[in-house]
Amino acid sequence: MERLPEIAVRIDGVNTSRGADQAIVYTAAFGASTATNEYGYEITVENGVITQLGGNDSPIPSSGFVLSLHGAVMTDLRARITKGMSVRWDTASQTVVFAYDAAGLSRAVAFALDRAQACIDRAKAAFVYADYESAQAQLKAIRQESDAVPRCEADVVSVERDLAYIEAADALCRTLCDSYPVQYRGVWVRPSQQDAAQVEAYIKSLHEAHINLVCVEGWFANGVIMEPPQGSLFSPHPQFTFDVLRAYVEACHKYGMECHLWMPILNVGSFYDEGYEHTPAGRKPEWMSLDNKGSSRNPNGFMMIDPANKEACAYLLEFYRYIVTNYDIDGFEMDYIRYYAASAEADYGYTQAAFAGFEEAYGYGVTPSYDPQAAYWDDWCQYRRDCVTALARSIRTMLDKEAPDVLLAADVAFPFTHALHAVYQDFPQWLEEGLLDLLHPMAYGDGYGEDICKAVTLAGSRCMVVTGLGAQGDLLRTEELERQARENASYGAYGECYFEAAAYAYKHLPQALGKTAYRRPAVSPFLHASNAVCGALAYMLERAEAVVYPSGGLHEAEVTALKAAVTRICQDVSDGLTPFAGFDELHRIIAQLNDPNAARVLENDRYRAEHILCVKHRIQYDKEKRA
Repeated sequence: MERLPEIAVRIDGVNTSRGADQAIVYTAAFGASTATNEYGYEITVENGVITQLGGNDSPIPSSGFVLSLHGAVMTDLRARITKGMSVRWDTASQTVVFAYDAAGLSRAVAFALDRAQACIDRAKAAFVYADYESAQAQLKAIRQESDAVPRCEADVVSVERDLAYIEAADALCRTLCDSYPVQYRGVWVRPSQQDAAQVEAYIKSLHEAHINLVCVEGWFANGVIMEPPQGSLFSPHPQFTFDVLRAYVEACHKYGMECHLWMPILNVGSFYDEGYEHTPAGRKPEWMSLDNKGSSRNPNGFMMIDPANKEACAYLLEFYRYIVTNYDIDGFEMDYIRYYAASAEADYGYTQAAFAGFEEAYGYGVTPSYDPQAAYWDDWCQYRRDCVTALARSIRTMLDKEAPDVLLAADVAFPFTHALHAVYQDFPQWLEEGLLDLLHPMAYGDGYGEDICKAVTLAGSRCMVVTGLGAQGDLLRTEELERQARENASYGAYGECYFEAAAYAYKHLPQALGKTAYRRPAVSPFLHASNAVCGALAYMLERAEAVVYPSGGLHEAEVTALKAAVTRICQDVSDGLTPFAGFDELHRIIAQLNDPNAARVLENDRYRAEHILCVKHRIQYDKEKRA
């Protein structure tokens, strides 16, 4: 009988900071938690058994330890282990050994089945819109089959059998989530098609893969994908012989999808690509940002405009004005509206234009250098943030005048500390001023939940947070991305956008999400906003009637009142009115419900519908005053 071998992991340290490609053990002597960043993966072991998988900054048990991983060992191990496995830490050889034994298999299956039952119970208590009868019947069948199997040996056949039970139970848990009919499901796309017919076929395939938002890259490899105005510093991309942007817009609209132009704002030249001399960077080198060593070329060869250069920013603004008045895009998405990542080796913004502006703003009478200990340093950093914010503000003003129906989005560095201190991007200020309609935090990793919640709070009702998820490379597996999509709504985000489209496909996310968070079709919020508002409210009523009322969370009279209020709102929307009074009335009805859990979930549904109108009309309301 073939036995499954043990899995041994060599550790690199105990109770020390986890570095790249390391495995570190943390014990209770280290503290309450591991204090690790979002780039790793952690395994919690209590009394010789795996009790928790995934995440970072994990609580450290008193009767065990946490193994924190990064790099290749993380990628390999997390695909081979499961909760309930037996674990031992061999301090002599400094290895952690994972074993499939009969007791471990029995525990792993029991953990999975109990976990599935707990998922069902939690989802029912929270009035998640899911099929509980089917879930309970599936769990019963898995439990009966598992209970009938004797467990004496941990051979390959029994391991595969029990892992199948565990996966079936976990898959059941994943179905117990909401699947909103109005939300963003987006991808970032670098176009490669050779004609409009190929573009349409590609967009059709994305539509069939549950996508309703396409963010198409407007500039890359030293060329733009639209026809630039005569005499422009930007050149058409040599790869294309047709107007790519127009083809994308037309194809997206044919399939009911929003098309946003993803534009790298300050990144205007790629030194290592052909055609550099035909870019703004090649034609206007005096506009480029310099680092503290005097170089305009960052490590990957990108050349970026200095946002302190008013002439350069004015030129960009006119180019964007041309785009939004000549193309029927639904959103203008600002990427690279920041400096390149700062360090002592290469901190950016050291130009004569910036020095003059800084002196005018603060009057230190010195030429700044990279010196975090200098008296002027905090102001020098803030000045550069303010230059970037001024550019974002001018783009907002231009859109309001020239194309008020075009959404303004921004891809922002994440977490907050990185944005503010490494790339001098003060997006919290942008949210406070109401500059943005959509915020895409580039949350490419795991453990960003707290920062996403913070971003949602700062965004308020005027802006939607649509989280950027990192599908590229080996950072996250399909299962982890699928989990992030399910969790995203609980943070208050209005959907997600995947970097990038090819990775979304090759990681089989359409198939995984099609069984869980994307199991029902969804429309984007703004292509047809009135339909989206009523679709979101219809979902609220479906939940009320199919889940909350049968569970005793609503009385019949309360259901009737909800339906009447929703009918009035949708009639107002159909008549072209802005039904904020109707939403206020619906809010009052929900606030008076007897069941607080029912009130909470239905108020969330109500807000998701009203949020569309708030963003569309750029309205911020005071939740406290309303309550």
